[in-house]
Order: sequence, then C-alpha cells, then structure tokens
Amino acid sequence: MPFRIAHRDFFLLHILRELSPKYRIPWVGIIWTVGQPLLSSLAVASFVGPRLVERLVTQQYFFYCWTGFSIWFFFSQSVQASCSTLNQKMKLVRGSLVPREYLALAPVIAGLIELVFNFGIITLVVIPVLGPSLSFKTPLFMGLALLCMSLFALGLGFWVSALCLLFQDLKYLVSFLLQLGFLCTPVIYSPRISGFKSALFFSNPVALSMKLIRAGIGIPQELVWGEVTGGAALALLTFLTGYFYFQTRSKFFPELV
Repeated sequence: MPFRIAHRDFFLLHILRELSPKYRIPWVGIIWTVGQPLLSSLAVASFVGPRLVERLVTQQYFFYCWTGFSIWFFFSQSVQASCSTLNQKMKLVRGSLVPREYLALAPVIAGLIELVFNFGIITLVVIPVLGPSLSFKTPLFMGLALLCMSLFALGLGFWVSALCLLFQDLKYLVSFLLQLGFLCTPVIYSPRISGFKSALFFSNPVALSMKLIRAGIGIPQELVWGEVTGGAALALLTFLTGYFYFQTRSKFFPELV
C-alpha cells in the first residue's frame, strides 16, 4: 500500500509540475488559459463571421469557434508536450522504480484540467447569451466528448513520447501533422458532407468531440450515432495500442536517454 501511495503522489506531483510554470502567478495563468481560445474566437468571428457555417447567427458562430479552439489548443499542446516529456526527465526515466507511463500521462492530464475549466467558463457564458439552450443532454454530450478526447489524447501521448525518445527529430513531423490536422478539423468551419464521407470525417475523435460539445450547448448539429461509435472506437483503439506500445518499449528507455 505505501508503494502505491508513493506512485499516486509521484503522479500528482508531475501534474502540478506541468501546471506550475503557467500558474506561478495564478490570475495570469487563468487569463492565458481562457484568453487563448477566447481571443482566437473573437478574431475569427469578427473578420470571418458565420459565412463558414450555415444556419448560425453571429453569436452562435462565436461559441462554435470558442469550443473548437478550446479543444484544439488542448489537443495540439498536449501532443507537443508529450513529444519531449521523456527527454526532459532523463534521470527519472533511468530510475527502475519510476512508473514511466506517469511521465507520459502528466502533460495530457494537466491539459485536460484546463480544458474542463474552459468548458465550465463557456457553459456559464452561454446561458445568458444564447438563452435556455442547455438541457439534460448537455452533461451527457460533454461527458462523451471529454471521454473521447481524453482517450485519444492519452493514446497519442503514449505513442509520441515513446517514438520521440527513439527518433528525436520526429517532433518536427508531429508539429507539421498538427498544422495539417487543424485544416482537417472543423475548428472554424462546418464540412458540407454527408453519408460515408461524413462518417469518415467524424471518425476523427477531435472533430467528434467538437460536434458533441456544440450540440450540448445548443448549437445546431446533426448527430449520427454511427459517427459517434466510429470516433469513440478509434479513440479507444488509439489509447489501447499506445499504452501497449509504451509498455513494451519502456524497458528499453534507459538505454535511449
């Protein structure tokens, strides 16, 4: 039991270490966490408007962007942080008693805490602006979105942290793929597709999470449960394969750092 408690404390400590540089001055960290997606949404909504998304008025389009940017910033920053987490903690990686998977989980969990905080702020702002658009479906859709996003980000965190330790230049490819992924994800636009193309597009767990969150706060979304199943299955598969690969390679990590 003391050994398990030590592991738990080790995990919590590293989550706090991921958060502490940003929140050394608490109010600055909070402004940065909320302000980054908020200001990006204001800029896009002001200069682009709802022309990229059909059937949405300006206020709805602003929240459409805000939810999209909140999820995307969490996802991209968590994946990029995972690329270097093992290289930055070489001494801990060499330690035989250190649960190395905690090192890969810490940046993603820290990002999830900020994402939940952002969702809370969005929900509080939505009520007076859009009116009584929330319903019993809101916590259901938000829970599904967070679960799907968590599994996908954690799985990719396992994959990239292990691979970037083996191929250190891989982080540059990951950065490029994230830029490409932004263009393929409905952060600021709504794809005009249906049928098989729509099911394939929303099998991307990031795109699916955005759709679920938007439906939860009352922005018109056409939810097809086949898309939900496909995106959730890919998120779960990414998590399981990433964890299995990380575990099988972790015994070789001390030789690589």
